[in-house]
Amino acid sequence: MKSRRTSSTIVAATTLAVLLAGCGGDEEEPEVLPNESASEQSDPPDDAAQDTADEPAEDSAGATEPAEDSAGPTDPAEETDPADDDGSAAAGIPTVPVDYADALVVAWGSGDQETMAQLGTEEVVHILGDGGGPNWQQVSSEGAAGSTAVTYQDSETGDTLSLRVDNAAASEGAEQAVVQAKFTTAGDEPGLPTEPAAYADALVVAWGSGDQDTMAQLGTDEVVHILGDGGGPDWAQTGAEGAAGSTIVTYEDSESGDVLTLRVDNAAASEGAEQAVVEARYETP
Repeated sequence: MKSRRTSSTIVAATTLAVLLAGCGGDEEEPEVLPNESASEQSDPPDDAAQDTADEPAEDSAGATEPAEDSAGPTDPAEETDPADDDGSAAAGIPTVPVDYADALVVAWGSGDQETMAQLGTEEVVHILGDGGGPNWQQVSSEGAAGSTAVTYQDSETGDTLSLRVDNAAASEGAEQAVVQAKFTTAGDEPGLPTEPAAYADALVVAWGSGDQDTMAQLGTDEVVHILGDGGGPDWAQTGAEGAAGSTIVTYEDSESGDVLTLRVDNAAASEGAEQAVVEARYETP
């Protein structure tokens, strides 16, 4: 309300001066003095304005200083490694299937039962037994149906050890990814069957137990691919008949009713040659 009164006083004074100038002719124009109160209102307090310009608002918003204690960077040493949740990374478990198998053989060679139990299933550890010694060398490795078969030989005795590693489990650094072991003493290698139906039976037994090494020995790559992983223990032979140099052997799963038909090359089987099962057909009811 005070500012409106001041403005009205200035306007009235100015109007009066104009009227007096028009009526007075040559008379000296009266001097119009500015209203002190208006001058005081229009000019901001110099000291306060200067102080406001010179000093940043440190206390009002707190934006001039970063919150050093509240949200500082996290120390990498304090972060939790996701792989530590199951202890895999901390235990140094390999994630490459061949390296995984090598780690088990090294542990077996030194008698490290704790590491053996970490890398192999109970059955594998049981088959391997106590320390295997320092003379084992890897001689081959090959992938088949989601797993890797790695073979070792003892340079002193000639004995061989075959391990099968589950690729998916190993790649995740999971424990007990070595799921199968086969130990063969030098000179005790069993020969392959020479009768076609028995040859086919041997392949089905190996397939049922997940023995990929023996499967690869008895069937062609295509046959092994069709069969895939372990077929289970419920397969029974239901028929065998010869046809044009081959023997057709049929099996049925007593649980599911699925049917498997294998064709064996008679000549190859009779010689005890490898991969005499040359064809496989799998049917579901």
